[in-house]
Amino acid sequence: MSVRVITNPAEDGAFRRSAEGLMAGGARSPMELQDGLRSDYPGVRVVSGITDRETERWYVYREGHWIRRAEFGPTS
Repeated sequence: MSVRVITNPAEDGAFRRSAEGLMAGGARSPMELQDGLRSDYPGVRVVSGITDRETERWYVYREGHWIRRAEFGPTS
């Protein structure tokens, strides 16, 4: 089964690249990904979401919860 990582806020490219880099480096569970991001993003939360037969989705929240686009700050 493959994993699709969905980061929030989506506009934070550095955060997305960090998550993707840890996945490429072998993070095998939401907790491993969360632990790997914690030093740079202390409020991070990773949640396994709806899966289908081929893809599991991991939602990666930089601030520990979903942020609307208007709330996104200049931390990218």
